[in-house]
Amino acid sequence: GEALAWINRWLFLRPSDARARIAAAQALLRLQQPMQALGELRAALDLGDLSSLDLAFSVAAKHHAWDRILVDRPGPLTALWQHAKSVEQAQELLDAVEVSGVSDGVRSEALGLQVQQAARRGDPAAALAAWEQLPEAERNTVERQVLRAELLGQLGRDDDALTLLEKLANRWPGDLSLATRLIDAYVARGRPAAAREVLERARPFFTGAAQRSLLFQRDASLLMMEQRWGRALEALETAARIEP
Repeated sequence: GEALAWINRWLFLRPSDARARIAAAQALLRLQQPMQALGELRAALDLGDLSSLDLAFSVAAKHHAWDRILVDRPGPLTALWQHAKSVEQAQELLDAVEVSGVSDGVRSEALGLQVQQAARRGDPAAALAAWEQLPEAERNTVERQVLRAELLGQLGRDDDALTLLEKLANRWPGDLSLATRLIDAYVARGRPAAAREVLERARPFFTGAAQRSLLFQRDASLLMMEQRWGRALEALETAARIEP
């Protein structure tokens, strides 16, 4: 009680001190005031201090008070969702967003997490349905589009998934992660020549020794699929020279 009184005076002087907010929460928990403690922990999260994430989550889970730790700006929700110990806890957190008064930005963040949540449950159909509910601006990012391609593949719609990846690669030729996914898709279909075409288009965007070495290693693996052993050996030797 004395500690809390001292901390409250400190917070009166410095309301943006996240560490003091956390200390106040710890004192309130000792005084059997978990709801007030969650209010202080939410304030710390809102100030950008994620060091109390474990404490905030455990108290909210114990009292099923997820709304008490929802911060009205994008970012902390994803950190909390990733901290969930089970799919059930993660879903309870997202359900709390639907009945809270948070901003549209946080609601959009929650929709994106619902897609990942359904995918985590092994339900690609539900994940794709949730994806369709995302705002257009959210759907048109490379990460969201790649996720849609993955979901289509999980639903057995391989042709649709490949077509989407091809369109995305043309739209974002410099995205190496996307190029790699398209290459993998072609390899899975036994089309190493098409995969090498993608690799060649992406070649200017591979920078630095590690990336350039990886480029030649990947090129070598595709050449070996075509049984072009001499060219494959040259590519591997080049990779080794770049990054011994």
